[in-house]
Amino acid sequence: MFVVLAFVFLCLLVLYVKYRYFTSHRSIPSLPGHFLFGNLLQSGLLRGVAFPQVYTSFKDQLGDIYEIKLGFLHGIVVGDKDDLQHIFSHRHIYDQGDWMVEILSVVIPDGLITLKGAKFKRHASITMPLFRHGKIRSNFDLIINCTDELLNNWRSSSSDHIHCDILQQCQNLLLEIFGFISFDYDFDTLRGTNNNELTQALRDHIGTVELGFYMPSLLLNAYLKLSPKCRRARTTIKQHLYRMMEQELNETPASTCVDNLLVLYVKYKYFTSRRSIPSKPGHFLFGNLIQSGLLRGNSISQLYASFKNQLGDIYEINLGFLHAIVVGDIDDVQHIFSHRHIYDQSDWIVDLLGVLIPDGLITLKGTKFKRHASITMPLFRHGKIVSNFDLIIDCTDELLNNWRSSSSDHIHCDIVQQCQNLLLEIFGFIGFDYDFGTLRGTDNNELAQALKYYISTLEFGSYLPSFLFGIYLKLSPKCRRTHTTIKRHLYRMIEQELIETPESRAQRKKTSLIASLVASLQTDEQAEERKSEEEKKGLTRREILGEMLMFLIAGFETTSTTLAWAIHLLSKNSGVQQKIKAELMNENGHHDLTLDHFDSLIYLDCVIKEILRFSPPIDSVVRTLTMDDCLPNSGIQLYKGDQIIIPICILSRDPRYWSIDPELFYPERFLVEDKNHNPYVFLPFGSGHRQCIGQDLARFELKVIVARLMQYVTFIDGGPEVNAGGHLQGATIMPKYVGIKIKFDSEI
Repeated sequence: MFVVLAFVFLCLLVLYVKYRYFTSHRSIPSLPGHFLFGNLLQSGLLRGVAFPQVYTSFKDQLGDIYEIKLGFLHGIVVGDKDDLQHIFSHRHIYDQGDWMVEILSVVIPDGLITLKGAKFKRHASITMPLFRHGKIRSNFDLIINCTDELLNNWRSSSSDHIHCDILQQCQNLLLEIFGFISFDYDFDTLRGTNNNELTQALRDHIGTVELGFYMPSLLLNAYLKLSPKCRRARTTIKQHLYRMMEQELNETPASTCVDNLLVLYVKYKYFTSRRSIPSKPGHFLFGNLIQSGLLRGNSISQLYASFKNQLGDIYEINLGFLHAIVVGDIDDVQHIFSHRHIYDQSDWIVDLLGVLIPDGLITLKGTKFKRHASITMPLFRHGKIVSNFDLIIDCTDELLNNWRSSSSDHIHCDIVQQCQNLLLEIFGFIGFDYDFGTLRGTDNNELAQALKYYISTLEFGSYLPSFLFGIYLKLSPKCRRTHTTIKRHLYRMIEQELIETPESRAQRKKTSLIASLVASLQTDEQAEERKSEEEKKGLTRREILGEMLMFLIAGFETTSTTLAWAIHLLSKNSGVQQKIKAELMNENGHHDLTLDHFDSLIYLDCVIKEILRFSPPIDSVVRTLTMDDCLPNSGIQLYKGDQIIIPICILSRDPRYWSIDPELFYPERFLVEDKNHNPYVFLPFGSGHRQCIGQDLARFELKVIVARLMQYVTFIDGGPEVNAGGHLQGATIMPKYVGIKIKFDSEI
């Protein structure tokens, strides 16, 4: 009797299962299948065929819509695009698949993918914001680092080795990445040990899900509870995940609150836009800095060009802790430079450089700026500049002598360094009667090394808020030593000048910058300190030190960069070199270069202008609004405190403002069609009351140096591998690849 009842129960169970899972109740195309397993056997899934192949096979036989029975999954496949649009457009009718919920809920009972209704909405309100664009992009460097670890693994293999475990390696890589992104957890899958307990448990768990696709959820649930391996895997996973939660909960509420407030403040202060100006979405904290490519070696001018092509002449940009509005409309640019009382020196520049050069003219505003300007600007008048003609010639001749010791077939790939050495030598003599000795090849001058490191520190600090930059300078032993070295040398120069007799200093003031600066030294600093800024006269020792440091940094870095670009561009344009040589011959003959005919070198003037237009060493000018204003042409409303960037590197190559193709290096443009160009499209030294005070000296130095070099040598292109140009972003935009041969004309 028991056997009969058992048989009847089994038959009823089979009939129920048959009806529940394998019986179709409508006239939709289908393929006849097994009594119990439906189309599972004929599909080939159990033999390793993939689902896309099954769908393709059934579509070829049955069309876009058909029924399919795979194990305990009985579904209708819809491949018609209009019907698909209907399904995805009616979320209240078509919800998550019950089959998916039943299978996955056995393994992940509270995961978003297994939920519906109000519980789904509650979970979604918390989990979906975790995958917003800003959070995703913040993991860029992390993903790069993990990928680099995989690359390092591959480097240890022979190039002839055939990798047959790519799927496993990709799983290891993505598990490593997601462990860091989600839980700050190192799965350690890329180091080849493959013994992480949680890793193994996760893989066992995923294997269980794959097995469960072919059985009803009640059987899968029974299997999970009865299998020792499944129970161990689940226990291991829960143990590790609960441990991660407990570790996170150990963070104190006060600490979390302070952290959140700090993040929100920084976000609002530096990265929040409060107007409708075109911009690109960026990272929550880093704005457009990561996507800009600046951290990967792109130059700021390349960034401006890219953003202009996408957003137009005026747009907002967030770079690190600089949130600014870039203005490239020529009429608005003219308005900015014409209203000095509204657009003053940039607060960002003042904050950044003020950490390094707190008393340099470039970091000052208001009455203090006027006091310093009244002393420093006269130092760069024409009479003082031209008196250095012979000095510049002598230093350039020293560089030529260095080149004579090299073979004419030698490719010079250190032109940027040589130009820096030349200009540092020149400015040392012009400014302070100081011999840096940089042209003698020793490169061991303590002050020269300190200055170069100081400039590299400035490049680093441009991506930090000023208070963090200041902390870094105070905590870094090397920065402190560098600052001490510079101060010691500059104060020694000041003391040396004070030893000179008043008569000697009065005579030297006509040509020497340091003599003029020291002549402005306050006789009673304590008495001057008690006065208001409007009443103060002269400079303190500390202020003289600040101006000397500013002169040194600005005096050689920008001009040396322009000279490096000049040599690179001349090597690419032999015809321009020949025209310069012809002009020199016509004006001077075979005589030494002299001031008498210097102003008549018109073509050379055009070459210097074209170098500054084609490759300006400074990419932009930055201003801060002192009051609200509206740009006249674009109608953009600006507010007090806004940072405004004028991208001079873009204006100098904008085809709307140049008659001859601005992408061509063509000095003759300044003799013909572009002779009377709009003055605001060519601003290599800025414009307005805060333009570079040393621009006349820079132009004079460049003209003398290039003229002297062209009297003796011809620059020959070293080939595309070494002389490709490109941009190297630093304090200035230097040529990245300069490789030239130097032929003395007597050898040609």
